[in-house]
Amino acid sequence: MVKQIFFFKKNYLGERDFRTFLSLAKKVADYVPERKAWCINFSKVQALQHEELKNILVSLSRYADLSPDEVLNYLEQSREIYLGENLIFSLGSKDFEEKILREIEQCAIKIKKNVFKLKSILFLQNL
Repeated sequence: MVKQIFFFKKNYLGERDFRTFLSLAKKVADYVPERKAWCINFSKVQALQHEELKNILVSLSRYADLSPDEVLNYLEQSREIYLGENLIFSLGSKDFEEKILREIEQCAIKIKKNVFKLKSILFLQNL
């Protein structure tokens, strides 16, 4: 089961800070109106380079009750693959054995390092 990490904006943000908060939050999370909170979207997160993600999370933590370390640690420990829009998925910043990457490339097209596009939804069970 995928862990859900929710966060809320800090109590009061001026207009400029609120716009910055929204811009950053939309890069890594989705708004959940029922909870009036933001939830980390691991498809979005894994599509980012590690340094870019870290910078976004650190900046976002100035405006929200979010721990960058919690998100980064979860990603490092996670063995989940998050399938995003257009059947694109990322393996994060981890290094994988060549054998594993060759197996993945049988059912997906490599877009860039550790980022792939599934050839067909039928290959999902092979991952």
